[in-house]
Amino acid sequence: MSFMPGLPTWINALLVNYELLVRTKNSELAGEGRAFFERILEHCVKIEREAWRASRTIWSRMKEQWAYFVLSKVDPYLTQLQLRVLHRELLEQNAAVAEIRPVARSN
Repeated sequence: MSFMPGLPTWINALLVNYELLVRTKNSELAGEGRAFFERILEHCVKIEREAWRASRTIWSRMKEQWAYFVLSKVDPYLTQLQLRVLHRELLEQNAAVAEIRPVARSN
């Protein structure tokens, strides 16, 4: 399922998940990253597509859609609204400071 029709799947994954890609020329650091990943992988369970689909109820799909809506639509809207309010407050503070400053006179 594509969350934004027309976009490649990997772009959709980046829009929905917070993923990080790190490139390094430091082979020691790269080795530590690989070792960390291998340790985490030991605790993972492979999920087969058929078993996953069979385990999903209508209720779980509805919750997924609701969560997607909140994270993709409501959260960015609230963030934008908050940024607008903060920007307006900053402009008001700067205007108030400008009114307080004495005007330098040159004689």
